[in-house]
Order: sequence, then structure tokens, then C-alpha cells
Amino acid sequence: MHTFQSSIEGMEFPLILLEDRLKKEGYVIGGNWEYDHGSFDLLLEQQGDYLYLRLPFEAEGGELDKDDSTVRMLQPFLLSHQYDPDRDQDASSGAVSAAFNQFQSPEDQDAPLTPEQIEHGSAALERAEKLLNQVYAD
Repeated sequence: MHTFQSSIEGMEFPLILLEDRLKKEGYVIGGNWEYDHGSFDLLLEQQGDYLYLRLPFEAEGGELDKDDSTVRMLQPFLLSHQYDPDRDQDASSGAVSAAFNQFQSPEDQDAPLTPEQIEHGSAALERAEKLLNQVYAD
């Protein structure tokens, strides 16, 4: 895992607005969703390891299942899930279901990151920051 310093950390947004803007950019709601916190995940690579940029958030003054939920962004981070390539070879699945494979747990949930992967994550975070900073200014 690699954490990033980010201009979006601490910003508050209506959750419905974040969902609208980030899903258009390829983010999905992460599997760690709870009533008081969650994350948006962007799958960056899926060759050998699954590389994700995660934008975590927590609820501000309420629960996330309310229509008027507001969230505060937390520190973004990059993580790599490494799956056992020998397991489940006969199954085929699309990119989204493979990214959040319900049938196989990662062999290593915090696989080491290369400098190239960190740079890739940093570039993706810059795009998210630009988008969310623009939304925040509106």
C-alpha cells in the first residue's frame, strides 16, 4: 500500500454528487462500504496484480444510506491485490467481476508496488483531484 498526500483530503461533498462524477470516470463503490464509511475504487491494472487507486471517505453527521448524505474525503492510497494464477483457471469473468472477485480472496492483499505502479497511481490521483477540486469550487 502507498498513501498519497492530496488536496482532496478533508473536503466534504454530497455523496450523490461524488457518485455521479466519479462513476463517470470509472470508479466503483469499494467492497468495504459500511454505514459510516466507504471508498471509491479505480482499477488501474489487472495483469498479474490488480492495482487500485482508493479514495476513502467517511460520513459527516449521518449514515451513508440517506439521500442527503455528506461525506468527508480521507487520505487516498494505492493498493495491489495479488491473486493466485493457478486457482479458478476454468472460470472466466469480466473486468469488473474479476476486479472484485467473489470466489477467490487475494493471495496477497497488500502486494509490493513498483515505482511505475506508484507513478500510475499518482497520475490517476491527479486527474481525480482536478475533477473534485473543480466540483468543490462550484
